[in-house]
Amino acid sequence: MKNKPKSLNFTPDKHLSLSNTPEALSIKGVKPRLHYSTCLSDYYSSTPSLDTLQGCRLIYGELESIDQLLSTHLKLRPHISYQPISDTFSAEAFLQYLFVTTPAKTNNIYQDIERKDNHQDVGLRLDNLLPFPMANAPDEKLLHSLSWIDTYIKIMVESHADYYQIPNLATKQIVASSLHIYALLVKMNDYAWARRINFNHSVYLQESIVKLIFGHELFLEKNTQHTIGNLLRIGDLSNEIALSILSELGKIDLMQLIQLSIFMGIIWTSRKDIQLSYLQSPNRTTIALTDAITEKSKELCIDEREAFLKWTGHDTETSLIVVLDDNGESVFDLALFQKILSLTGNLRITLLINKYPVSNNISLQTLDTLLTNPYFSDMKKHFSTGRLKYHFVDQPFRSFEQNYFFPITNKIIKSADLAYIKGVNFFETFQPINLDRFYCFTVSGMTSSMLTGCREGSGVFARVPKNKTGYIYHSPNTITSLSDITQTTQSK
Repeated sequence: MKNKPKSLNFTPDKHLSLSNTPEALSIKGVKPRLHYSTCLSDYYSSTPSLDTLQGCRLIYGELESIDQLLSTHLKLRPHISYQPISDTFSAEAFLQYLFVTTPAKTNNIYQDIERKDNHQDVGLRLDNLLPFPMANAPDEKLLHSLSWIDTYIKIMVESHADYYQIPNLATKQIVASSLHIYALLVKMNDYAWARRINFNHSVYLQESIVKLIFGHELFLEKNTQHTIGNLLRIGDLSNEIALSILSELGKIDLMQLIQLSIFMGIIWTSRKDIQLSYLQSPNRTTIALTDAITEKSKELCIDEREAFLKWTGHDTETSLIVVLDDNGESVFDLALFQKILSLTGNLRITLLINKYPVSNNISLQTLDTLLTNPYFSDMKKHFSTGRLKYHFVDQPFRSFEQNYFFPITNKIIKSADLAYIKGVNFFETFQPINLDRFYCFTVSGMTSSMLTGCREGSGVFARVPKNKTGYIYHSPNTITSLSDITQTTQSK
């Protein structure tokens, strides 16, 4: 057992040292461009826990204020007439429509599906969440999360503001409303959502609030004309940069390729400054990034690469599920499996892939574009023979959650012999215990260190046997970590 810092119970009267919360965290090297006098921790500590009717009325007031700003003063969109909230029933309907419906991705945009009695895939399902609901987070984790959410909301609003050339003062007003709505939402009804959501759901709610703040028309315009197209362009360029790094590295064996793949997750080829540098000076940037990945990919906390390559090398009639993570790093994963397929004759691989882009995760379109590169000519042949195929997943989250899979996806996973799962978020939220899994990622963040028992920045390539999870959460003080479970921790 790994002992963790002592935590208070997450209760409504809990007093956290929010004044010590670090502000303006960097999210993959990006920070808000404006200086703000308030942050989410201020709203979180000062906002009362209201019932649904009271909370929705305050949210309604924020929406009306921003509607006047965007429609009347800035004239960015028509006035939005929100449904009046007169009683608890109308308040619950308001929340249900705005926040608890699952976005489906159709024609490359998010659209709401209204709740239907016969549709079981609608709504946030908040039972038995992995890795744990925020109610069970240590104080340090809760404080860190508030700073992360604060930064992410500010970055999202600023992105819209830049696109529409919204003045800074108005941008700050929109940020303030967004933070207030988030605090109201998660603290409503005795902290009901704050107690139960995990990281995936929190990010979804943050994005839903920004959508709600800007209004359906503006949000869709920006996401169809700018964000979605931009996500694809950023993803394609991320993959191009990763291919240039792979070429610069020269001839590498399978063991080296896995190790590099582990650490490519922290070489953020999607970052704006890196992409601009590459466009201006591709050779110099490639060499710098190659040096960076070589330098970073040294410390492996858990190393079971040999076991994985031994399994694939048996070349029996077996099936492997592969879950890819971000653009850029996925280039190395695909290079690995292209080599493995070329060295075997019977192994079959199914890629679980999101149909549409979520954040910087690889999606169908960026993957299809990537596979047109001559480097992956053998991969295309494996598609034609049926040894390699796609299975499409449609989730709004940054990492898969089994609660949201369609039955056919669960059936495919259940019938597989092994899974290769990439990315730290996927390790935390995706633990299909019906088969053996290998997890491949760099330890990044407080939760990752807690669940793995590994140092920040160290690499993990770990096997988790069938019928076991990669960690067991007992309490904020005690976690059976991945290191405990694999018993193969290596430290320098």
